[in-house]
Order: sequence, then C-alpha cells, then structure tokens
Amino acid sequence: MDKLARLSIENESPDHREFNLQVGFTFEEMADRVEGLLRSVGLTKGFAPIVYMIGHGASSVNNPFYATMDCGACSCRPGSVNARVFCHMANHKKVREILKGRDLYLPETTQFLGGLHDTTTDEIMFYDEEYLSDTNNLLHQEHLLIFEKALDANA
Repeated sequence: MDKLARLSIENESPDHREFNLQVGFTFEEMADRVEGLLRSVGLTKGFAPIVYMIGHGASSVNNPFYATMDCGACSCRPGSVNARVFCHMANHKKVREILKGRDLYLPETTQFLGGLHDTTTDEIMFYDEEYLSDTNNLLHQEHLLIFEKALDANA
C-alpha cells in the first residue's frame, strides 16, 4: 500500500454505498471491532504510549506466495490496510467515547500506529506517523532503532 494513500474508513451516511455495499464503518461498528480485538488479546488496561499494529506481507518476485496470491497467510493480501484501518479506528475520539461507555478506557496519551512488515526484505514501513504527538514521535524514533536491530538480527 502506498504510504500516502487515503482510505475511506468512516461511513459518512447510511446512503453512501458503492456496488450496493456500505462504504466505511459507522462509529459503533468501529468500536465493536476495536473492542473485539483488544479484549481478545487481553489488552484492556496498562496501555503504552504507542501501540503498534503491524501487518505482514511479501515483496519478492521469487516468492511463489507473492507471485500468486501476495501472501499465502493473509487471505491473499498483505495486512497493511487492516493495520492502518484499525489504528484509525482506535485513535478516533468518537470511538474512544463509545469504548469508555463499555468500560474500556484508552488513555488520551496512547496512540495506535500501523505498519507493514515485509517478511522477505525484513523491513517495516509505518503509516500515519505524522499524527503522532510530539512526545510519542520522540518515543517512536527510539523504537525505530529497536525495530531495526531486531529486523537485522532476524535477517
């Protein structure tokens, strides 16, 4: 996915449809998905300042999964869009208000950041870094060094 691509995530009205399908998610639907994922992995308190949501995919023409399906483990697509959409939802103020009513409190200082791990080149690309607060951006810059060291060790 192009790092600068724009996604249609929010449903702007019930009448906004393409091919007779709803475009985007309502805020209740977003809250359902964020709550479902966070509760299923047990992340309901003690949130770090940055929570990374990393999808994976492959980019080598010598990789048969990529050449035929892009990634055999991800329903034939890399997880970049899923990671980015989830983070948009989890960062949305209206979604957080709904979650608070469900006894799931996401601190204002916590931000979710999506990325894509290219499993053939062992590189990570992050999306929407420009939305990080100044404090979280400094933390992210430190984390980038840790990610790079881990990726080098993995490669």
